[in-house]
Amino acid sequence: MLRRARRLLVPCRANGVKLLVNGRVDVVLAACCDGVHLPGDGIPPSEARRILPRGALVGRSVHREEEIPAGRDADFLFFGPVFDTPSKRAFGAPQGLGELARFRSLVDRPVIAVGGIDPRRVAEVLEAGASGVAAIGGVLGAPDPGAAVAAFVEALRLPS
Repeated sequence: MLRRARRLLVPCRANGVKLLVNGRVDVVLAACCDGVHLPGDGIPPSEARRILPRGALVGRSVHREEEIPAGRDADFLFFGPVFDTPSKRAFGAPQGLGELARFRSLVDRPVIAVGGIDPRRVAEVLEAGASGVAAIGGVLGAPDPGAAVAAFVEALRLPS
């Protein structure tokens, strides 16, 4: 993961993109990345902030309303799964756009939508209140991951 983070950091910096590492504060520090995504069962955001340099971004996965307090010290929250996807089935059934909108109304920070999102779904996810999207299958499962990332970037740039 450290090797990958270091390799990804160069094109990210060249394109003005922030690089966050999933669940590994140590890799964020070693590779000088921009922040961390903490899973729901990871260390609390307040502990990550004690370790990370000032200004590092901290996101936290939150899948249900009752988990919101666990993300109170995060800069943003990841919510999902919005749609069905193999990588998120362990977190329960897809919650849909209505639940995303309801969840967004309950929190005072940006919400990143996850789960089954591809570039064609970006507009409706943003319309439901998400500030952005995160994707695994939509990129890694694509025949051309670079083209998939470009399609996401383009979809996120379109006015709503």
